[in-house]
Amino acid sequence: MRLEGDNAFRGANCTLIRIPSRPKVRPLASVALGESMAFHQVGDALSRDTLKAALRAVRKRRRLRAADVADRLGMPLRSYEHFESGAGQLNLERLFQFAEATDSDGWAILLAAHLDKPDLAVRCADNKLVTILMLSLQDFDDELGDGLADLEAAAVIAGFGSAFRDLARHARQRKAEADAFLRRGRANEGGEP
Repeated sequence: MRLEGDNAFRGANCTLIRIPSRPKVRPLASVALGESMAFHQVGDALSRDTLKAALRAVRKRRRLRAADVADRLGMPLRSYEHFESGAGQLNLERLFQFAEATDSDGWAILLAAHLDKPDLAVRCADNKLVTILMLSLQDFDDELGDGLADLEAAAVIAGFGSAFRDLARHARQRKAEADAFLRRGRANEGGEP
């Protein structure tokens, strides 16, 4: 996997994984970063509202004011507010600049708008799940080339299903361990278990 940049996190096997600050993932369809894209190509007005909610939720998760993000992006506050409100056309370069400025996952923000799931952008802001998925898919395509077309849908569904079940099991286990640790700490302090 091609990983570089300043953003990093520890994977399940505790190795340090670096996420590129500017993902080297090919843009959706034929839209290049920096080109404007009408919202009807991403979805309808619902996507615009979802994108607005996702951008605002990510900014608030990072405890940033609109002025803070505008400053990080080097743009006037009014222009940033116009962008965050979903007015006008979606500029993918600006969206990924926003993700870099807020240390979030630009691909998750874009996918959140498409799936009408603004919380997906917040849930992936720290772990960069969708960017990792895109990078992995890019590497998979590079490895298999034309062989990718030979995969049967059932095998792809089974493979992703298995991987996502494993990740869900890992997340539940980590949460259970954290909850148990907190219960033990409260019990030792004489607090409620």
